[in-house]
Amino acid sequence: MAFVEFKDVRKIYTMGEVQVAAVDGMSFEIEQGELVVVVGPSGSGKTTLLNMMGGMDSCTSGSIALDGARVDQFDEKQLKTKSEKKVLAEAKAEAEAIRAAEVKKAEETSTEE
Repeated sequence: MAFVEFKDVRKIYTMGEVQVAAVDGMSFEIEQGELVVVVGPSGSGKTTLLNMMGGMDSCTSGSIALDGARVDQFDEKQLKTKSEKKVLAEAKAEAEAIRAAEVKKAEETSTEE
C-alpha cells in the first residue's frame, strides 16, 4: 500500500454560476521515503493538491489516503487531531535527534580530554 494515494481526485470551486476545476481526476501514489517534486504553471492546482494532501482542504470527489487512512472521509475534528499528532510526533523525533547529537558530541569531547 502506498504512503500517499490519490484516486480520481477532483476539486471543483464554484463562483456564482461558474465552476472551476482546480484538480480534475488526479490519480497517483507515493511510497514512504520517496522524493516527489510538484511542478506546474500558476493555476495548475499545485497548492490545492498540497492543501488536500495536508488535510487543509477537502476534495469534491475521489479518494485520498495517507498512511492507509482515508483522509477524504475525515471530519474537521479528525483532520485537526491527525494534524496535531503528526506535528507533535515530528517535533518529538527532531528533539530526540538533537539530543542524540548533543550526547554524541559530549562523549567525543570527553574522550578527547
